[in-house]
Amino acid sequence: MPDGSRITKIVKDDYEIILRDKKVVIYGKCDITIYGNGGVYIKGDASVKTDGDLSVTSSKKITMAAGESIALTAPRIDLN
Repeated sequence: MPDGSRITKIVKDDYEIILRDKKVVIYGKCDITIYGNGGVYIKGDASVKTDGDLSVTSSKKITMAAGESIALTAPRIDLN
């Protein structure tokens, strides 16, 4: 009897085109690892929300740029 598990292995290039909306819901842990460069390009507004802590870590440098302004809002902001 199937247990709901699925494994998909692509051995060459893979492209997915969605012409309408798509939503992904994951009940459990999800990790994404890219062996090479990666990027996210959103042609509209974007947001990241969490009910817990948020951590951004780089073993090299982090660059942030904005065309208008950058706003930081918190009860306390610590700068190194």
